[in-house]
Amino acid sequence: MSKSTEEGQQLGNTQSSGRSSLPVLSYDVWSDILRYAKRQDLIRLCLVSSMFNRIAAKRLYLSVRFFDVPDLYPFYRTVRGNPILAGHVAALELDMRSYKNDRMSKRHITDAPAFMRMIFHLIGQLDNLKKICFKFRILNSLVCKAFSINLGHMRPRLSSFRFYGLFECSALPVLSSQSLLETVALEYSSRSDGSPELASLPPDALPRLRRFICNSYSSAQVVRGRPVELFVVDRRSAYVNISPEQLPTCLQDLHMSTRGILLLELAIDSLYATTTLCKIQEATPDLQQLELNTSDFWVNQMRDLTSPESLDAFRKFAQLESFKIDARQADDMPFTAFEFAIRSILRARPTLRVLALWDYAQDKVYSLNTIARYAPTGEFPYRIARGRWGD
Repeated sequence: MSKSTEEGQQLGNTQSSGRSSLPVLSYDVWSDILRYAKRQDLIRLCLVSSMFNRIAAKRLYLSVRFFDVPDLYPFYRTVRGNPILAGHVAALELDMRSYKNDRMSKRHITDAPAFMRMIFHLIGQLDNLKKICFKFRILNSLVCKAFSINLGHMRPRLSSFRFYGLFECSALPVLSSQSLLETVALEYSSRSDGSPELASLPPDALPRLRRFICNSYSSAQVVRGRPVELFVVDRRSAYVNISPEQLPTCLQDLHMSTRGILLLELAIDSLYATTTLCKIQEATPDLQQLELNTSDFWVNQMRDLTSPESLDAFRKFAQLESFKIDARQADDMPFTAFEFAIRSILRARPTLRVLALWDYAQDKVYSLNTIARYAPTGEFPYRIARGRWGD
């Protein structure tokens, strides 16, 4: 059991037995301990003493998330009248994608000018805000234009900006004005490609950009001349996969990163040919994690994945530790085919700690774990670590 888990459990036990059982410790020590406390414990600790109230309130308001306006408005009124609480907020997320109201539709909420005014009045109250995440769509063109302009008028203090659901809204004003941004995630609508406005981004904008996530392959041009380490074309929202004709241009843009791409995720139609992995290796030689999300069938992918050219690309990767690729209809392929592919890749790149071939439609994974069940003990010591990248 980790030290943080033991501290969290000890906190729950002492708090439940009453105020008198709490040990007398300094503010800094309790502040470190309460970092691992659960939300309900923090709420109860607000009533224990003024010191616990300050510490718990700071943890509770550090990152706030709202799914509807009825919850957002009371919070807006609270921080408007309490600058101390407002100063605690470092991350704000507003997710209206699943908002349901019997009397008012989601569109009537997000398209209302009052909704926009409340959001930016709230942001203006949060002096220490560093991260913003919007997950909703604005369909009214006039409100979209006003929303984009107001984004550009925010003080340059953000380190992370995420907007899932860009429709007619433009991200260019906020990208041009927020010089401290290190993480940017944009999801454009299927009816609007973000490449025209991203091409207009000034060359001196986003000088600290490290992580860029988008659902448009043409967004790779943002990487040019910037210290980007992570580039993702998100499969879950990508409306156009990268075609064979578009891949060289995309890789050329990625090669222009001043720091070098370390983590790469691409949504592509297929491996196309046995030289695709070779092109990726040449453009991003320092790559540590690679994930390819395809829409092809495994029967076609397996041939290109285990070709001599592809295996040679694995050998040339100097730092590659994780490789994941998906396709469709894994049931059409025998288990021995996946076993052969995993063993071949591992022989070419024995330092791989994560290796996974999966069918995302059926959520069936063939990995080092799968093969290890049928291999001698110790032949495959590593285990797959599933998860997504972020800040």
